[in-house]
Amino acid sequence: MSSDGIPYRRSSKVTLVVTQLADDGVLMRVAAAQAKRTGARLLLAHVVQPPLLVEKEKPRLAQILRIAFMDTAREKLEYAALQLQWQGVECEPQVMFGQAAEEILALSRSRSVDTVMVAVRPGRSTRRSLDRAFARELMAGLDVPVCVVGRRVALASDGDKMPGRVVLPVSLHTDRAAHLDFARDLAEENGSRLTLLHVLETAGLPYEQRIKARATARARLVALANDGEKLTWPAEIYIREGDTARAIVEEAVCPHRDFIVLGSSLSLNLPPKARALHDIVHQVIAEARCPVVTLRSPVKAEARHAVEMQEMQAGSIA
Repeated sequence: MSSDGIPYRRSSKVTLVVTQLADDGVLMRVAAAQAKRTGARLLLAHVVQPPLLVEKEKPRLAQILRIAFMDTAREKLEYAALQLQWQGVECEPQVMFGQAAEEILALSRSRSVDTVMVAVRPGRSTRRSLDRAFARELMAGLDVPVCVVGRRVALASDGDKMPGRVVLPVSLHTDRAAHLDFARDLAEENGSRLTLLHVLETAGLPYEQRIKARATARARLVALANDGEKLTWPAEIYIREGDTARAIVEEAVCPHRDFIVLGSSLSLNLPPKARALHDIVHQVIAEARCPVVTLRSPVKAEARHAVEMQEMQAGSIA
């Protein structure tokens, strides 16, 4: 039950939470808070990876270590699951052995999960780089939304009753209806406001052209906000100028931001000219103080990259 005695609602949604069994505090709190809001069931997953050198040189020792690591991980994960169940969150622990990305991709597909959550932990730069590489593999390989909890994410206090925000950076040049629908649904199920953000690159433009560009962008965002089902809270419209990643991060620094929703790349092997958008996604994840939800685009990677590079010249991203 919630603090006011109302039972948490249940749904058929399943969220796969990828744990590291260390420094998972914020990730677990974000997952628990979201499960309480939406009624989703949590699938807690940890992958024990094989010690490659030991496996090659001392296979018997590798087998002993595998059993020990699996038992330890299972014990820790079951304890974490019990803590969540005590809070009223339905969850299930799952320990696997193998390569992390491969195992998580296979599990998410076999269990038909709706969302995957993963953390980029604070600490040494080497560890963060490994976390980012793992998150990048998941974003490229999964068709479901991937929620990345960055190292700067902090949760609002339990006494904070103000409605949150779901920030959606919007492109005005490509059709991202699926992204808008997802952000709307996410805002509604969290009781949050939807914020539509467009970033203009106006450096060097005359004042009159800057004003015209802002007015045009605002009119189109208003039309997008009014196209579709009515929200509990009216959508907010923000137009910013300058660096795209910085503008998104600065907007999400404002109080009560729940999530940022971004389109992610379909491929890990990006052509050089398409890496700018890919870099923006990871800059936002690295600096944002709220979780970032990434969505794969249904269009072909090559067409998308070409369009997005044109958009970047105009200062827009979705």
